[in-house]
Amino acid sequence: VIPAYLLCLAVGQLQSRVVGPRTSVWSEPSVVDAAAHEFGQTEEFISTAERIMGQPYVWERYDILCLPPSFPFGGMENPCLTFVTPTLLAGDRSLANVVAHEVAHSWTGNLITNHTWEHFWLNEGWTVWLERKIKAAMAGAKTGGPPDMTYYDFDAISGWKHLADDVKLIGETHPFTSLSPPLHDKDPDDAFSSVPYEKGFNLLNYLSGVVGGHVVFEEFARAYCARFMYATLTTADFKAFFCEWCGGRGIDCAAVDWETWLTAAGMPPVTPQFNNVHGERCVRLAEMWLAGGGGGCG
Repeated sequence: VIPAYLLCLAVGQLQSRVVGPRTSVWSEPSVVDAAAHEFGQTEEFISTAERIMGQPYVWERYDILCLPPSFPFGGMENPCLTFVTPTLLAGDRSLANVVAHEVAHSWTGNLITNHTWEHFWLNEGWTVWLERKIKAAMAGAKTGGPPDMTYYDFDAISGWKHLADDVKLIGETHPFTSLSPPLHDKDPDDAFSSVPYEKGFNLLNYLSGVVGGHVVFEEFARAYCARFMYATLTTADFKAFFCEWCGGRGIDCAAVDWETWLTAAGMPPVTPQFNNVHGERCVRLAEMWLAGGGGGCG
């Protein structure tokens, strides 16, 4: 079962390269080899997401189509064939996190889908959360250790800045800065911003603290996936299931200010604390460069 908004067709002079057991990269002949190199980590993204969510990848193929420069988005998570922009072809895989995001949609968005666009955060907030968990797990695996949550935090700090910028631009009291905005007489495209992505992520991150941390919240994520796979749901469905799950484990969630988190405009009611070790290194490097006169490298 594929949600109707995820159906797609692509027609063109296309070639493909196999980059994994479930993945081929497709593009125009002049681009396909560069794209195949850039997205060579895709199988690792998929298998890491499978471990986190406790559910196998159900769509059989995860192919990638690298489109011409006129494609107006970073990526689109069509099941079996993700569409991506050629602006991701940096040559060093530094922008491949966009594919991690689209891979994450294979569970949160494609397998579990928002009932209407008023609940879009259930697609995107969850997907940002899973994307950051995938990257943290892969960073830890490089050293044979547990997930390196400093990478999760680094991305979350950047995301918080994007959220603050969008809330300021849209207006701190504007309904479109609500996590679940009223759209009954609105064009959903008019409400599009980082709000469902980053405000949604921050709610999930906050709830992970409520239940006892990231490890316990992953248990909830797996239960959520098992409960709602192949279904659509609303924000009310999510809240009810979360409270039910917590109640079954003796976890008190009464302190969650659901009304403010879900319906109030503006920034989230709780400001998170993230580890900024990577950001601080960048700042120190910039300060060293400035102290040296800001000269060029060479």
